[in-house]
Amino acid sequence: MCDKLNLSHFFRDINSAYRAFASFYPLSFVGVGVMLSDYFVIFANYTLLSLFDISFLYVFMLTTIDHIVSLLSSMAITTAVAVLTMVHIPQKVRWEPLSRARWILVVTFSILAISGLFKIDSSTPHLLTTVTLSVASYQALLFTHTALIMLTRSKSFRNTLVPLLLITFVTILLFVTKQYLPAIYPFVWWAAALAYCAQLVIHTITFRRQVKETAVELEDFYDEDVEYHLRPIKKFYYSALGIGVFAAIAAMAPLHHWGYNAFVIIYTLYYVYVVVAMMNYCIDGDFFLVPAEDLSQVGSGLNISLQTMMDSMSDGDSAENSAGGVKITQIVLEKALEEWVERREFTKVDVNTDEVAKLLCVTRRQLAAYFKSVHNTTFRSWRQQLRLEYARRLIRECPDLQMSHLHEQVGFNDRSNFYNAFRRYTGKTPQEYKQNPE
Repeated sequence: MCDKLNLSHFFRDINSAYRAFASFYPLSFVGVGVMLSDYFVIFANYTLLSLFDISFLYVFMLTTIDHIVSLLSSMAITTAVAVLTMVHIPQKVRWEPLSRARWILVVTFSILAISGLFKIDSSTPHLLTTVTLSVASYQALLFTHTALIMLTRSKSFRNTLVPLLLITFVTILLFVTKQYLPAIYPFVWWAAALAYCAQLVIHTITFRRQVKETAVELEDFYDEDVEYHLRPIKKFYYSALGIGVFAAIAAMAPLHHWGYNAFVIIYTLYYVYVVVAMMNYCIDGDFFLVPAEDLSQVGSGLNISLQTMMDSMSDGDSAENSAGGVKITQIVLEKALEEWVERREFTKVDVNTDEVAKLLCVTRRQLAAYFKSVHNTTFRSWRQQLRLEYARRLIRECPDLQMSHLHEQVGFNDRSNFYNAFRRYTGKTPQEYKQNPE
């Protein structure tokens, strides 16, 4: 208190000296200076009074900010819950697993939103880290389950039930040991933390394996490069993985006020992103879900290949008649393919091979057998070559062509895939080919 009074007197002395100086030099700017000097003394005294309470105000501010951030996070997640419940999911059998996953996410979001209303004080770090670890384990399991459903509708929640019960058991064990067996609590906690890290690794391996399997199935079904469609689901999962890693860091090395608030803001934004991703998936989901259904009825009246047609001829038929029948089928198919090319059907995206075969009045197996026996290639390679040739033609004939949209005009979903395919086919990028088409 004495120091405060001495400093206050010091500022008053400065003000008096300045006034004495102004009496000898009564200039206007000096008069203004006297007025400013008076305000300076008042400000200095006010500042000195505030400095004595700065520690209290700082702690109060941090506590208030923590609760405000937590409350705003709960409000944002509650809004996300409301939007998620209103997302329209088609009432079809193939969409049922995603509909169930949606309600699982609604429950998950709701629990997190409610927990945000009861802010855990950072003065109890053990409770904070335990809750963070437990919630992160649930989130990792349920988000992985949702991502796998997006890839394949055959994912059953029963496969997730056992890990869910195991996480619940570990959570209860952590709280019990903390309350009644504090001596062994650190060992239990670190075992749970290591188990959580192992959980993230297992989920990532499972997801990557499923991505590869789904890519093979979709490429076989569509005869297209499907990386463009898989990319949003990859972003969905790997961003969740990033949040999970951040949560592990927050649990193992408790963050200070600003760090933890930043974590709350980041995972809140991620939850909003999850809702947006779910809405976008409902638009494009049939691309993944239709191949999972049984399409064996498409062109079922013509479900044998050319070779099977030859083998199925009765023993009484001559080889000449057999060859003649196959020749007629081949001629009809080639004529249909010519018309298909003239209509530039090859520029349409996300058209699977079954749809093309049906349009050509043959089956998928017949179409595949034709390209293998006659052209020694696949329909997918042949269609891609048509697209690339058409791209070369557009570049040569349309000097004002916008290269950024060329991939869409020739039937590619993704520009990077188109550029890679064009470079492999011509040895040049589209821009290089435009400058020197030879």
